Amino acid sequence: MLVISVLTVAVCLLGRMGQAQAQDRDQDSKWCAGTVAGGISLDLQIAGCTARIQSGQETNNNLAIAFYNRGHAYYDKSQYDLAIADFTHTIRLKPNFASAFTERCEVYLDNKEYQNAVQDCQRAATLNPNDASAWAYLGDTYAQMLQFDRAISSFAEAIKRDPNWMWPRNDRGEVYLQSGNYDLAIADFDESKRLEPQSPMGWNNSCRARAIVGKIDQALSDCNQAIKIQPDFVNHMVISGDVSAYQDRGLAKLKAGQFASALSDFESAFRLLPISGEIMYGRGIAKIKTGNMVGGNADITAAKVLDPKIVETYAKYGVPPG
Repeated sequence: MLVISVLTVAVCLLGRMGQAQAQDRDQDSKWCAGTVAGGISLDLQIAGCTARIQSGQETNNNLAIAFYNRGHAYYDKSQYDLAIADFTHTIRLKPNFASAFTERCEVYLDNKEYQNAVQDCQRAATLNPNDASAWAYLGDTYAQMLQFDRAISSFAEAIKRDPNWMWPRNDRGEVYLQSGNYDLAIADFDESKRLEPQSPMGWNNSCRARAIVGKIDQALSDCNQAIKIQPDFVNHMVISGDVSAYQDRGLAKLKAGQFASALSDFESAFRLLPISGEIMYGRGIAKIKTGNMVGGNADITAAKVLDPKIVETYAKYGVPPG
């Protein structure tokens, strides 16, 4: 009887251990997939995926998904090298997994490895021609390489596949803006506003384009709307870098001769982006126009250090040197 009891206890303990292990695996799977109710931190998602990867119990397909999900989490933490490594593992396990190429392209793009980004996005588009993201990232890569014709063509492919997606229209608008095709830029930004009216991005970019071409009233209206939606919004533009609706509204006010109000806007923009040659230069012009020659010249000198082409840039905007 004692032997039977001991065996019974052992079987029960093993059963409970098996249940606990199964529960742990289930938890790891949910963490890795990010399907926990109420959300999950990136660190927990990474921990869940790592446990699955190291378990030795996953099929190649599930292992590829674990690497893919962990790569996403590393990317969201801006740990680009780790993200690239995980997406590479995914591709080795699933060579025709188009989304892994798309995501690795995005990481390469943010890491400024443009040739690698081009290769990955082209591969993704070959594997899945209807993947609008692959075409859009390819467009962003070409835009940052200043290959504007290729960028515009890639954005057009993205728009064709997802006509209701704001992002490729917005980014194509910036390429048009940079290349001096202002009417086409404004058309894309207006469509961005229509597609996502609660996003400050389209309003901000529309304000910028209209300020440059001298449509001041419309520019001010657009910037006011962007600021109303999100006062602290920082617009991560593909080519121009980080900008703020305050600085674009300041530009419009400079061109309208509203110098004191422009200075106030550049001060607000400076609080959001303290290392910006464009903001420093605009603030310098506004200071000079309001009588602060010393402060204005100091800002302009600092702006030229940050951006040696800033005088030329503002001349294109229609603002002569202070």
